Amino acid sequence: MTRYQLVTGIACMFVLLSATADAFADADRKTIEVEHVYQLGDSDSRSEAVRMCYAEAERRALEQAGVYMESRTEISNFALKKDEVFSFTAAVLQVERLGEEVRLDGQHMSVHCRSRVTFNEQEVLDSLAYIARNPALRNELGESGREVESARRKVSEMASPAGPPADGSEMRAPVAPVAPVAPVGQGGSAGLSRSAEQEKALGSLESIKRKRDEIVRRNKELTEAGRVAVARGMTPGEVREMLGNPQARRTAERAGHAYVCERYGSLWVVFRDEAALCLRRQLEQRGIEGLCHCAGSADSFVWR
Repeated sequence: MTRYQLVTGIACMFVLLSATADAFADADRKTIEVEHVYQLGDSDSRSEAVRMCYAEAERRALEQAGVYMESRTEISNFALKKDEVFSFTAAVLQVERLGEEVRLDGQHMSVHCRSRVTFNEQEVLDSLAYIARNPALRNELGESGREVESARRKVSEMASPAGPPADGSEMRAPVAPVAPVAPVGQGGSAGLSRSAEQEKALGSLESIKRKRDEIVRRNKELTEAGRVAVARGMTPGEVREMLGNPQARRTAERAGHAYVCERYGSLWVVFRDEAALCLRRQLEQRGIEGLCHCAGSADSFVWR
């Protein structure tokens, strides 16, 4: 079986399992809907205004979901900071766009848009606990989350120099200043127009979000594929043939044996003398043994 066939098969299996589980989880689902209004500026196109409206509606919906999850008492067991709860909750949820309408509100054209996020509370708690237990994934998503938040702030700044209103209910695009005209024959540019800057900010936000989503997707696929594919006695080459190159690697020498730990998703394969000895959920620091070993508490292992 090739790596592509294995990963694809695992992904399909989990789609089917998720669909089955959903039928029994309706009682634990929570829905958050947000309506947002964005007033068009003089240089806004309709498509740009719609994107700006949804960007803010999505931010507010995910923020409310983060506030809700932080209120759960179980969160205290995960030792996550407040910004991590918000960031990681946003990373594992999907926001649905419900539709938009362009209206004339007084003297201004406005885009009214609605977004919705629906989630199973226990599934999100499980995801947060999973991220908290895996330092590498936690760090990777933490860095990505900070990039997303920075990009969101940039989008808000483009909508209003003073930032969004305190209640988050409406954003007004500023009137675009008149750009100076370069003298004939000298060329030159006064810099990007407000519309171009807005497009750049939106593009950056969407690109960073795709990067974050890819981190979550890749980690889940590699982790589940590793659970199925890795068996005792396999060599590093055999594991790489199935899963690709490891995302991290550690080595150690003890008592005449060579230990190698390689990370795939949120799993660590521990090899001793080129043979898989155990499959771990996380590494544990233990005295002279260091990090790369197969000792420690049972709950940190898939098998050993």
